[in-house]
Amino acid sequence: MKLGYQGNVTEEHKNDVQDVYMTEAWIVEGAVDKSTHLGFKLPVGTFMATHKVINDDLWNKIKAGELKGYSLEGMFAPTKLAKQGPTLEEVIEACASVYYK
Repeated sequence: MKLGYQGNVTEEHKNDVQDVYMTEAWIVEGAVDKSTHLGFKLPVGTFMATHKVINDDLWNKIKAGELKGYSLEGMFAPTKLAKQGPTLEEVIEACASVYYK
């Protein structure tokens, strides 16, 4: 967000769209968050955003069902996440090493 790419929106990854502004963004962090209150059931880590659509042509396509969404353009780099805990395999190995000593 530092570089302002959240303002770059396209229709069908092709046509630049003007007058669409991101108003908030968050990452789903648990089973219940704002996304569930909006009717979604999404995995933890999902990026969510809301936008204000001032572009009348785009808004009319959305209301008519001609356009189900639009693309938030940006430069995204994969990031390796820190390990959250042992895998099931690691737990089994640890238990086996204690049990079968």
